[in-house]
Amino acid sequence: MKTVLIIDDSPMIIKQIRQIVMDHGFSAPEGCKTGEEGLEKYKELRPDVVTLDIIMPGMDGVETAAKILEFDPKAKIIMVTSLCDFDTLEEIQTLGLSQMISKPIQAKEMIRAIETILKDY
Repeated sequence: MKTVLIIDDSPMIIKQIRQIVMDHGFSAPEGCKTGEEGLEKYKELRPDVVTLDIIMPGMDGVETAAKILEFDPKAKIIMVTSLCDFDTLEEIQTLGLSQMISKPIQAKEMIRAIETILKDY
């Protein structure tokens, strides 16, 4: 069973994504509410996929993604956002991340992103 780690400062979004992925046969441990917590959980679990909110207090999603990729260059990360300006989009692309979905989250879009990232790597 593939594991999806959810990093988002919104407990509601964590719950929503967790339900979507579990309904589609993925394992999803309790989500992480900060980038720092998510990085530590990634190192501990080595999940198959990470969903990562861009806008979070403290270490934001872009910085968290960079640190995860520094630890594991083959990490599969899907960025999740309600807002994304051009500079942030450029940063995401510079990191080599290709999957991004927007809030509000649609189950089909989330599962399609997970299946695509698992297939592409």
